[in-house]
Amino acid sequence: MLRSPLGSLSAAAFLAGRRGIQEMRGVEMWVERPDPKIPGAVLARGAGWTLWARELEGSFPPYEAILPARGSATGMARVQRKELRDAMKLFSPWLAVRFHLKNGGPAPLTQRTPEEGERATEIPAAHDGPEIAIALCANYVREACEAAEGDEVTVELWDSSHAVVMRE
Repeated sequence: MLRSPLGSLSAAAFLAGRRGIQEMRGVEMWVERPDPKIPGAVLARGAGWTLWARELEGSFPPYEAILPARGSATGMARVQRKELRDAMKLFSPWLAVRFHLKNGGPAPLTQRTPEEGERATEIPAAHDGPEIAIALCANYVREACEAAEGDEVTVELWDSSHAVVMRE
């Protein structure tokens, strides 16, 4: 039984994305497939507990409805994923980092904190488009870099008031 604010539960459910299920399968506790007729299902057993999970089909939520179409960006910057991730570790994780992107040069990254003043570094970036300064949460950028698998990420930009899209 699980204890919760709603009382005792005999079962619990959670949603796991395709990548999450793949990661779970890599952990030693995932020992069997409960039903070969259910693709993507995995089962874990432990002392006094059993966990069954199934990969969901589809896109949850429908990200395509809110993200701009591929190729519609007014500017793109290509950066080395590990360099960008490591640069984000230099900054306070929940404060904005200002990216100043311009053609033909490195991208200066700055953050101003009340306690420490301004921190700055720069990373090589191949930027194609108008000069633009945007501010992004350091932790979100770091997490996006960690989720990517390739050596390079592309940051798609529209202007400073629109969403930024990071792609592998």
